[in-house]
Amino acid sequence: PQIKQKIKNRESATVLRNRLYSLYRHSDPSRFKSFLEDLRYVLGNEQIDIKTTSDMQIESDVIFLVTMTAKDSKKDIGLLGSGTLQIIEILINLYANRADLSLILLDEPDSHIHRSIQKRLFEVLTRFAIDCQIFLTTHNESLVKETPMESLIHLDGSSKEYRAIQPMLQNGRFRGIL
Repeated sequence: PQIKQKIKNRESATVLRNRLYSLYRHSDPSRFKSFLEDLRYVLGNEQIDIKTTSDMQIESDVIFLVTMTAKDSKKDIGLLGSGTLQIIEILINLYANRADLSLILLDEPDSHIHRSIQKRLFEVLTRFAIDCQIFLTTHNESLVKETPMESLIHLDGSSKEYRAIQPMLQNGRFRGIL
């Protein structure tokens, strides 16, 4: 209920901070390190660092400071762009509570993200797909073209049917509209 209330009040950054704090403080330190390595890879920036000195046991607000380059001054995580925050949120979902995670649903995770970043993000998602099933929706033509045919499913909203795209190919080209 607290999460729903925060989102309703447009305070979703608080939820992000709390989940990041949980990964930062309460998990195996190697998990946060792996999260940070994946974030650096996806964003194509080896200089990114995220730190906090907050303690949720005594402070009401968790503050995360981010540096994007070695010369960059520390800034609050809330000042990052929407695409970067979206990537952080997706990666937190992959790293948090992995024992309970068997299905991931992503609705157009590629929006607001540069094409080269999208490609690296989907490489990371594919690596996680070994342990769980991932469904994502997209209208991104380049993403569809780069995805193996056996991984694509066409949803037809009018007939409530879904079918694999591979049988829809004729001479290596799509038949109809995807």
